[in-house]
Amino acid sequence: MDTKIQSAYQEELQRLETTNREIDRQLERLRAIPPYRGDDLTEQSLEAVREAGRRNLARAADEPYFGRLDWQEAGENAPTPLYIGKVGVEDPDTSKLLVIDWRAPVASLFYSFTGGADAASYDSPEGLIEGLVYLKRNIVIRKQILQRVVDTYDREGDSLAVTDEFLLYRLGENKDNKLRDIVSTIQAEQDRIIRAARNAALVIQASPAAAKRPSPCIASPSFCTGTATRCGPSG
Repeated sequence: MDTKIQSAYQEELQRLETTNREIDRQLERLRAIPPYRGDDLTEQSLEAVREAGRRNLARAADEPYFGRLDWQEAGENAPTPLYIGKVGVEDPDTSKLLVIDWRAPVASLFYSFTGGADAASYDSPEGLIEGLVYLKRNIVIRKQILQRVVDTYDREGDSLAVTDEFLLYRLGENKDNKLRDIVSTIQAEQDRIIRAARNAALVIQASPAAAKRPSPCIASPSFCTGTATRCGPSG
């Protein structure tokens, strides 16, 4: 195995082990708290928060994330590794995000950035955020086991565009995995559709070959569910 690839694999292996331990620790702590079944509204609200945490952590346990983006926001001194997953995971002791929910504004960079030395940007509630992408890495994890690490962009390396190769690998998996991993194989054009404003008409025109790729129509309801403030009651 190439030295650089081996180094990347070992780096991600250590990160995965750390993340798995933290998720297991949080899940064990929440499961040790008996569910509240009483009538006190405050306790009911707290139990709802705990139950949501149990569900999210259980969902993240086997496959906590599928991508990494090293992002340096304008004005910062160094890039920060951002791990993108289906649900967000936070360290309760430090409030640091260990995994960023794919529906978060900054996570859109993982889908929209396709390479190049120019600055990248994303829309946030605070306005347009600009910066530089230093690394874009696709990661395959199955049952807490790291299976594949593929860099699709490296500002300080060869910047190889291997997105199509990685997509073909994911589409070559069995049907259950393909359906389960739609959010990890969304392409830039599909991401723009998914994140489009919900209060305007949207016409989508695609070739027959588009049917072979993950459908934004499937991912969009999940995005809407996780961003209720954007979608509103009519979304």
